[in-house]
Amino acid sequence: MPFTLNTYPAGTMTKSFDNIILQLEHAGNDLTDLAGYVGNFVNWWSDMKIGLGSLQSSIPLIKLDGSNPLRQEVVLKRWQRFRGQYVQYQRRVREIESLLSAQLTIALNR
Repeated sequence: MPFTLNTYPAGTMTKSFDNIILQLEHAGNDLTDLAGYVGNFVNWWSDMKIGLGSLQSSIPLIKLDGSNPLRQEVVLKRWQRFRGQYVQYQRRVREIESLLSAQLTIALNR
């Protein structure tokens, strides 16, 4: 049967239109959330790059003879903090990959 406006009973098109508007509003909210997540991701990597650059420039100031143990301790603690943040990042990425893989498998098997 070809499509015409009479194909749908009265009121059906209004409900469909309202549903489409609602879906578009949700999509807009989802895109706004996604933009925020991407922004946070970019900011995190920028902070890591700046911090690691600063840390790298501190390394030559450490004396191998141990004559400045305080500086060595500060640099070591900063490195440990960066390492911990990166390990958490890796763990979270693996969790998300696993979740998305499982969801994709479920969706494909439907």
